[in-house]
Amino acid sequence: VLHLLSGQFEQARELLDRSGSDAEHVRVEGWEVMTLSLLRLLVGVVDDTVVDPDRQLEELCLTADVQGYAWLARIGRDVQAWVLTPDPGRWSPTSPTTKVSTDRVGHDAWGGMVLGLVAGITLLRQGEAVQARPVLRYVAERAAQSGAPVVGFWAAVLRLNAGAATAPGADRGVDRGVHRGVDRGAPEALRLKALALRLGIAEVDVCSLRFGSIRPEPDTVTEPMFLPGGSGTELTCLGGLSVRAGGTSIDLGLLRPRARTLLYLLSVRHGHDVHREELIDVLWPGTAVEVGTHRLHVAASSVRRLLSMAGCGPDPVRRNGDAYRLDLQGVRSDVAHFEADAKAMTRALAEGEPARAFARGLAALGRYTGHLLPEVGPADWVVPERERLRVFATSVAIDVARLAPRLDRLEDGRRAAQRAVELDPLRDTGWLLLAQHQEALGEPSAAATTRREHQRLLAVLGAPS
Repeated sequence: VLHLLSGQFEQARELLDRSGSDAEHVRVEGWEVMTLSLLRLLVGVVDDTVVDPDRQLEELCLTADVQGYAWLARIGRDVQAWVLTPDPGRWSPTSPTTKVSTDRVGHDAWGGMVLGLVAGITLLRQGEAVQARPVLRYVAERAAQSGAPVVGFWAAVLRLNAGAATAPGADRGVDRGVHRGVDRGAPEALRLKALALRLGIAEVDVCSLRFGSIRPEPDTVTEPMFLPGGSGTELTCLGGLSVRAGGTSIDLGLLRPRARTLLYLLSVRHGHDVHREELIDVLWPGTAVEVGTHRLHVAASSVRRLLSMAGCGPDPVRRNGDAYRLDLQGVRSDVAHFEADAKAMTRALAEGEPARAFARGLAALGRYTGHLLPEVGPADWVVPERERLRVFATSVAIDVARLAPRLDRLEDGRRAAQRAVELDPLRDTGWLLLAQHQEALGEPSAAATTRREHQRLLAVLGAPS
């Protein structure tokens, strides 16, 4: 998928073919294999290399239906209806079918964005740039609402191409491409380079999409890009510690165990002083202050040297009297971003702004990619903070699920309720909301299964049903 997002179709096809062969070799079945098939078909449809895609899509949709993968079947059928036999009028702002499509997409934000992005590409390939623009604008707006910055970025970039294709005297040559846009200082091309670095892709060849050069225009949708901070450094603590500089992950395994633990301790409280005695008590319990201070100085120097050499600034670990602080300038950790979004949701709820609360809640859930520093285990110094963040994330998920019906965002609400159950299976509210959303989405069997699982858990715990 990263290769597809960077326009590297050949590399994407190679990986997809290899994965498909591996799946056939070990006789894997299920949604993973069907998803691989759908991705291969999408690549083939876009670059005109697939043979009889309509038949292949029909077989995929039937298999997905039989095996109970309704979302995958729906995407496949939409690709059939909107891409293989495209009708530009369907997506025009005044078309009745556009209203039907966007209403249905409201219950399936991700499906709608995938479909809209592929439809926009197809329309551009057919030379229907005027019709492609409202499609891509709609995708960009939905992506911004759903916390999908990569999809929104591509919709905005492709919409630029649609504008360039309709501009008088526009150069649609492949050879000049994005690199010419960079030379001209086009901000979208520069953002593409930065985004590629964040995704870990060394080379970006968007020209392989054959959409011509990127040229900014006055009415372009400028969605916010989820790019590195001012220093080009990123700090991640949720789901595991990661420090990236210039788009490259720093190998923390180069640090000795105590120095690495020191980095864990300072990362959790990034930007705040941590007294040396607190650090010594965790790293070398029972050690005399003089000995512990010397060891702490050595460990801090190791961390400072590694981060500095990787490009995190001249003094990433600062000493302030008897305290130490991790200070990556221009960077806020993912924990800080999560808490900011979650607190903004709480404020919006208090101020009676459900739409803003819902958007900030979705953003917070998107940032909560895992528990705080799971690799540390049940260390006393991390467990209280880990639990606090987990409970906070559960509450956010429940609030998002509660708001979803009011905003006609049932699919998002269902996912939020599922996340609440995963984060805290002992919290009844998550189970009840999940079953309600499943019923509202026309999935009574799934709702019944959810209620059975909830009752089974209550029975195990000995709680009254």
